[in-house]
Amino acid sequence: MRWFALLSLMVVSQALAATAFQSKDDVGKWMASYYLRPDPEGVPDAIKYMSEEGMFRGEHSATSPGFGFLAACFRANPGRVSAWLDRMDTLNDDGLTVAFLGVRFSGLPDTQKHLEEVYKRHPDLKARYGGAGNAAPTTVFQIPLEKGPRVLDMLWGTFLATGEKAPVIRIISALPWANVKGDAMRMATGQAARGSLASNASQHKLVLQVCEEQEKTQSPEIAKALQQIIASVESNAAKQ
Repeated sequence: MRWFALLSLMVVSQALAATAFQSKDDVGKWMASYYLRPDPEGVPDAIKYMSEEGMFRGEHSATSPGFGFLAACFRANPGRVSAWLDRMDTLNDDGLTVAFLGVRFSGLPDTQKHLEEVYKRHPDLKARYGGAGNAAPTTVFQIPLEKGPRVLDMLWGTFLATGEKAPVIRIISALPWANVKGDAMRMATGQAARGSLASNASQHKLVLQVCEEQEKTQSPEIAKALQQIIASVESNAAKQ
């Protein structure tokens, strides 16, 4: 969640041209406003910039919002996947991991074909991930929330790429775990869900709208948590 906190605190602004990335703030603002102003041509350059700046370094390559973001962009632009992979061919190891996972969890019916394109250029990835490319097309939504807060980061990345409500609703479903006893991973995920929903509802009107809609239809436990989140957002807005 640390990496995404940087994005969620940024005010959505005019999308920047991909060639204008001069800082992490630049690429963060571009990504945070992508669903409002899609810029498919800028996707490869943004991923390359984030890779070069170490934003996927170490554990963040497999858990960052960049992975969920790219997977959703691949899914929304199936005709561009091969060209994008060509443009991202010089990524460092961390960036290649994000590109590989983006393809793997794009959910596209020709996922295997695109993975073979990556394997052909980078056989070490095939050795690293074994038979991952032989599985059926899969999306980020199929990764169990029980794997921890990192899954929420992936879902937030998917939201930023698409503006779809589904990732937010899936995050909302983890709210009851915030107070669970005897399961540290679920508790951490529930608390991360609460914090990230409050933060992003403050920055994205659409997230606040989803929270308000779900508050009317969810179980009493989730509805109460959403009421608290909504009240917090409204209170902070009034102060500002």
